[in-house]
Amino acid sequence: FFNNKKEQIFVVLCILFGFILMILLPIKAVPDELAHINTAYHFSSQLLGETKNGDETFQIRGTDAVVLEDNYEFQYDSALADDYYSKINLDVNYGESRTIRVDSLLIGNDIAYYISAIAISICKLFNLNGFITLLSGRIANLCIYLILGYFSVKNFPYNKLLPMFILLLPMS
Repeated sequence: FFNNKKEQIFVVLCILFGFILMILLPIKAVPDELAHINTAYHFSSQLLGETKNGDETFQIRGTDAVVLEDNYEFQYDSALADDYYSKINLDVNYGESRTIRVDSLLIGNDIAYYISAIAISICKLFNLNGFITLLSGRIANLCIYLILGYFSVKNFPYNKLLPMFILLLPMS
């Protein structure tokens, strides 16, 4: 099926492992993820014209705030999993929109956040709930990682198993 193409095997395994990790690790369960989410959300707000460049505050929808305010960091168990995944069907009009001040924006390598910001913006435009909106940022990052990893494995001059193995190691 793969005709010994390591880059194709990488794609299949990366999609499989990526989605398994997304299912098992709730939003904010990864160290420092909140700072990355806030930065991508901030860029999304800029793309949609909701805030200006340089603002330290931005408007967040109530449905997004509900997912972000829950604290799942390093205390994940089955009860929290049930509560977390119940938010998949969260009504988009749930909760009050609010302005939040963010001190932890990761400014400097802005291009790294544009893909997830575009995915978040599309979800906001289609009025999807907070769980789907924030998960779309993760999926967008996985897609970019998949594309870059594919070409890295494909263009590696010898022993393509080495970069494939390194790229498939869990990052979190």
